Amino acid sequence: ESIKDKSMRRIGFGREGRSSLEYIRKYLPEKEITISDRNEIKTDDRFVKKITGEKYLEKINDFDIVFKSPGVSVKDIDIFDRKKITCQTDLFLKFAPCKKVGITGSKGKTTTSTLIYSMLKEAGIDARLIGNIGVPVFECLEDVREDTVAVIEMSSHQLEFCSSSPSVAVFTNIFEEHLDHY
Repeated sequence: ESIKDKSMRRIGFGREGRSSLEYIRKYLPEKEITISDRNEIKTDDRFVKKITGEKYLEKINDFDIVFKSPGVSVKDIDIFDRKKITCQTDLFLKFAPCKKVGITGSKGKTTTSTLIYSMLKEAGIDARLIGNIGVPVFECLEDVREDTVAVIEMSSHQLEFCSSSPSVAVFTNIFEEHLDHY
């Protein structure tokens, strides 16, 4: 579904937020986007509206699409339409043409992701190590092909608003963590 004619809000403007804006700008250079973050937002993009400070999550329902960074919690917002919220991980899983291996769990995600990636590279397979490991998935979106294997470390916060699944899923384990959120 096209985002061209929809109102768009980006929540969180850290590394993933910046890479989302960069990616959108390649295809929609004059698309008006509202970016909200608790902290000051530094961008000279004249088509960006900014919402900062303590109330940066207010009026979340006023937009057609909300791109949320995994580090932003919406658990304290009483009423919002969960179907409007998406993230880079979900869009990558839906639309990237490559094979996707997703790794999640309470502990061991980075070790397992790095091990799988290293084994694929050693076997001569075109692979990318992305996701929660520190590389936003949109940063490799344009250089993956059908024969590429994307090894995606996925935190629970990245998966919270995902409606798509990887080709292969690895669940390392589960412990009583993040109970304050869930």
